[in-house]
Amino acid sequence: MFDVENTWIYGKNKQYSTIFKENVKNSIPVISGITINNGVNYYTTDTLKDNEVFSDCLTISTRGEYSGTVTYHKGKFALANNILTMPLNDKWSEKSKLFFAALINNLGYGGYSGYPRKETLKNDIIKLPITASGEIDFEFMESFVAELEAERVAELEAYLAAASLKDYELTAAELSALSKFENYNWGEFRIGDLFERLNTKKLPYKAKDLPVNVQDKFNLPCLTSSFNNQGLNYFAPREGATILKNVISLPSNS
Repeated sequence: MFDVENTWIYGKNKQYSTIFKENVKNSIPVISGITINNGVNYYTTDTLKDNEVFSDCLTISTRGEYSGTVTYHKGKFALANNILTMPLNDKWSEKSKLFFAALINNLGYGGYSGYPRKETLKNDIIKLPITASGEIDFEFMESFVAELEAERVAELEAYLAAASLKDYELTAAELSALSKFENYNWGEFRIGDLFERLNTKKLPYKAKDLPVNVQDKFNLPCLTSSFNNQGLNYFAPREGATILKNVISLPSNS
């Protein structure tokens, strides 16, 4: 299915001089072994050689806990380290390529002892739908992926409708409010002139030792540095605690 020896390319430990978290003008995504954002780790505007830019490929993570994770990239991209790129046949449709990506992703690689390598991948076996004559049934793969996409879109639309989020067009009042906000007069102020830092008493507990539900003794919501639930994920006893209200909290190690 793939020309492993001649076309599969390992990403090198290249240091990019420009790194952006978001797509900016004339930038190109850099793919790594991360499992979020379809493998896009960051963007770069570095001048790259022709052999450093890829497109219409699968990538597979070759190191780390999530080794074996496969993603499909239609547009141009560059490689970070610990990644292997697999060019695809131009005759295959995009939905067929997504079908292949899912199958390779389920090969069983993963963890620190299951790294994929060219030597193993070229001998791995996947099962594909076939026609009555024994040929690969690309039509089935395309219709199967299309059906899944339609199902997911329907689920998303139902959720947005139930959550009153389906109508994303701004009303005249909302557009007016945005215009006023953007054109308002703004001034700079020192945070120290606006707020007073409060000193709190340090409680003799670690977060992991505190209950997450109200109990007889532990009935005071406890503020921690967690990002979840506004930081109020535990309960502490009132004795010896600094009771706060109407405050802004900032996690700090000092």
